[in-house]
Amino acid sequence: MYFKFIVPNVICPFAMDVVEDKKGNEKAETKEAKEAIEGCESKEEKQGTKSLSKKKEESKKSQLPWVEAYRPKLLVDVVGNEECIERLRGFLVNDHLPNLLLCGPPGTGKTTAMTCLARELLGSAFTEATLELNASDERNVETVRKRITTFAGKKISLPSGKYKLVILDEADSMTKTAQQALRRVMETFKSTTKFAFACNHPSKIIEAIHSRCTTLRFARLSDIQVLKRIRTVLDLEKVSEWMPDGLTSLVHMSEGDLRVALNTMQATYAGTGMINAENVYTVADQPHPNILHKIIDHCEKGHFKLAVHELKPFLEQGYASVDLIEALFGMVKDGTTMDQALQLHFIREIGLDHRRVINGLGVSSIQIIGMVTLSFFCFMFPDDSCKSFFSVG
Repeated sequence: MYFKFIVPNVICPFAMDVVEDKKGNEKAETKEAKEAIEGCESKEEKQGTKSLSKKKEESKKSQLPWVEAYRPKLLVDVVGNEECIERLRGFLVNDHLPNLLLCGPPGTGKTTAMTCLARELLGSAFTEATLELNASDERNVETVRKRITTFAGKKISLPSGKYKLVILDEADSMTKTAQQALRRVMETFKSTTKFAFACNHPSKIIEAIHSRCTTLRFARLSDIQVLKRIRTVLDLEKVSEWMPDGLTSLVHMSEGDLRVALNTMQATYAGTGMINAENVYTVADQPHPNILHKIIDHCEKGHFKLAVHELKPFLEQGYASVDLIEALFGMVKDGTTMDQALQLHFIREIGLDHRRVINGLGVSSIQIIGMVTLSFFCFMFPDDSCKSFFSVG
């Protein structure tokens, strides 16, 4: 026989305290766990943000053209033309900066030297007190009247001996009218603003600007200077996928133009992953000198058909006739050991053919094959009468 006892709900203070403590501990543990989880998530987010920011910076650097990423910031870092750079540093030391006209071939450091000069001269005021324009894009008189005149008339607080600087790149592209207007601006603001011009052809700058400027002539960089600089960039970029013949090809093709060498090197590495001679000439779309040397060698040995056979692939691949002629000229001038008199005759034939192609005389491919034919006869019949007979200008 079973008895069922019903116990009424009695509230025990001690039991309630235990239950409340247990619940409190559970809440505290839950809170601590949540805070720990949130802290870990926050830490991971911060690390992730830092990592992402670092990756973005690396990506941004890798996307920059090497010619811009490694452009010198100080005059002492500019490659080549030491005499001109030393004169610019002398202007800084003596606190006497004249108007400047920097002329010379492209890629020799004219614009870079002017920018470095402005940065060292103005320091923290460089951005505010410098106006840099590409005169090939902004070449008309309106640019002079609006942008340059407005900048020259703007009041900027600068230390004694410091001037605002207007840098005009490719100034030889400016119209004569714009140059005349600029002459008047130079005269009006000569006490507060200095002008620095960079150009490839100084003969296109009017005499009135010439007379107001100190002229510095930049020369092409030597092969050693170009090679040293591209090796430095490769080391900084940690690029090991290169061959010695690739660097030699870059130096040969650039012809003293460091900008061409760096841009071609970056394009070759980005496009093929290996900097060698074959890839360099393919990316630059230039005739390979080894084949050009074969053409000249076949002409010298009297193998006319073989010379034309080597030439035809260039024509079929769509190489520009002018590029072929200029490449042949460079090869004959520097890449052969032929007799000097014969070399001069060969160069003459190349020059005449270049003139015909430029003037649009006949089909370019026929003109080039004709040049090879005449060169062949120059080798086979080295008497003056034969050469004068075939050399019809």
